[in-house]
Amino acid sequence: HARQYKKEITALATQKLVEDVGSNMAILDKHLEKLSIYLDEKTTIDERDVDALVGVDRDRTVFELTEAVAQRNVTLALKVLIQMLSHGEDSARIISLLAWQIKRLWRAKQLLQQGENEQKVAAELQIIPFFTKRFFEQVKRYSEEDLAKNHELLLETDLKSKTGSLSTQLLLELLVYRLCA
Repeated sequence: HARQYKKEITALATQKLVEDVGSNMAILDKHLEKLSIYLDEKTTIDERDVDALVGVDRDRTVFELTEAVAQRNVTLALKVLIQMLSHGEDSARIISLLAWQIKRLWRAKQLLQQGENEQKVAAELQIIPFFTKRFFEQVKRYSEEDLAKNHELLLETDLKSKTGSLSTQLLLELLVYRLCA
């Protein structure tokens, strides 16, 4: 795709781009177009260019974090968390985004138990179409008890981050371990 913009892209830049924005070809193409305009006469896109211009798709990243937690994949969850922190994501925002996603999963579970269909639930909760299938896979992985426990862990971590002596990164890492337990 980079060639259609008369650009070459290094293997590291390609890997970085996919890690940052996912593998959806339309989204990748949009970012390649943006990079080609930004780079003007420069013919090769490298990882520094991707870092400077693309950044991380926040919706995708928080979704990946909650998905890794739902799969009880501590290694992946920590990798995504560290990626978010290294891209400057605020720890309070990470806690808030996780809580928001847990609440949506909980609400979806309740609506499905009340007999609503997935399409209606997705519309009501404004689930991005690209994530709909994976969202409902997450809903199925959690019991209501798990969601309640995770919500409590998030509240506890939020409070500790505002009043405690531990670093926020350590608190978030501990949270990920506990959410995956």
